[in-house]
Amino acid sequence: MTTASGLAPAQSLQVGKANGGDPLATSRMGGGRGGEMVRTIADGAGDRTPGRMDMRLAVGAGQPKARATADITMAGPGKEVLRTFLTVGNAPNPAFVPQKAIYQMRKPEKRRQFIKELGGTKQTEEAVEKALVWLGSAQSDDGRWDVDGFKTLRECGGAGDLVNEDMVVTGMSLLTYLGAGYTHIEGEHKETVRKGLDWLLNCEKENGDFRGAGQMYGQAIATAALCESYSLTGDKRLLAPARRAVQFIINSQTAESGWRYAPRDENDTSVTGWQILALKSAQIAGIEVPEQTFKWTKLWLDKVRQGRAGGLYSYKVGHVVTPVMTAEGAFCQLFTGARTKTPETVESIAFLMNNQPVWDPRNRSVNMYYWYYATLAIYLSGAQEFEVWNAAMTKALLKGRNASGPAAGSWDPVDQLGPRGGRIYSTAIGALCLEVYYRFLPLYKQKSR
Repeated sequence: MTTASGLAPAQSLQVGKANGGDPLATSRMGGGRGGEMVRTIADGAGDRTPGRMDMRLAVGAGQPKARATADITMAGPGKEVLRTFLTVGNAPNPAFVPQKAIYQMRKPEKRRQFIKELGGTKQTEEAVEKALVWLGSAQSDDGRWDVDGFKTLRECGGAGDLVNEDMVVTGMSLLTYLGAGYTHIEGEHKETVRKGLDWLLNCEKENGDFRGAGQMYGQAIATAALCESYSLTGDKRLLAPARRAVQFIINSQTAESGWRYAPRDENDTSVTGWQILALKSAQIAGIEVPEQTFKWTKLWLDKVRQGRAGGLYSYKVGHVVTPVMTAEGAFCQLFTGARTKTPETVESIAFLMNNQPVWDPRNRSVNMYYWYYATLAIYLSGAQEFEVWNAAMTKALLKGRNASGPAAGSWDPVDQLGPRGGRIYSTAIGALCLEVYYRFLPLYKQKSR
């Protein structure tokens, strides 16, 4: 099988030292201290637990693989029989659903009309649409996207080793459809979206916990998908499950800080960023989030911010700042309403612009998690630098995607998280990067529509 990319030994970019130690790898996501070379996407502190979504690029030899869903208790006495929550007959009429201003450009007919004005091209839209087609072909019959057992694995290859995180890639895949305006009620992918949402709803516990054997990453991403679905469709069948999921996140926050892998289990910027996405999505959907919850997230971001203007961010307190954590921190600030023309934002954008996307898997330059957050942050800031960043980002992603064969429309799992999330993760996050133009409309563009 010939694909667009190949794996190669890692090569790291140097940004600084912590406590007199070795320089950190800027192409990795996360921080580090005491000179420890960062080998993770999110976790540089050295506190590794097997199976955690700490994004390490290698898994210990001989580590047993457990099926993710073995620990997800389905509703009802028959665990293998999924309940159908979203039957077509009960769907609301989309014509009567008020549009949320931040999502108003997502509808396919609208984004196609304004895509050039928004910053995209015919080629970026084609890449998004083909990615969605491929994701649909890879969806399991029960509605999930399976990290290491997706439907087209035999033909395409690209299994990930995060076998406990089907919730993450399922939620992320749903976000790609929703980001392009496709819901379970209308659009050519409505059955795909409905099946994915049904799988999520079957996995949710009575207290709103989506994690199964996974972590708070999955909780946040699944919650965001539910909240966005409710916002876009007004389907009241999603409201109670979304509220439960949001409340679980609220209850899981560490006092005066953020989140990490498990409820009230320390804090890091990577996990916290996804919870902020979920909570802000809940607010947009009209679900109440206590003011204190956002105050505590601000406290956490203040703890990990550095730089002359406070625009650079680290993974944990005391860690060296990195491009990826700066991207995620800046996105969190802007997404929750921070002003755009501030010294902090200017410092953030300048730092990110020194680390632009390049598709070169042989030199381990592909870091789609970083590209995702940096693209969002720079776009939401309204900075003029977005034009330059956008050119580099689209060039890289269009170069890297598969244009033919059974993997057409997907991205090979050659980025920093590729071995962990596999082809499903790489394809979902690649498409999300290319949906930036209409996924979250900045305030200044909302006012002009």
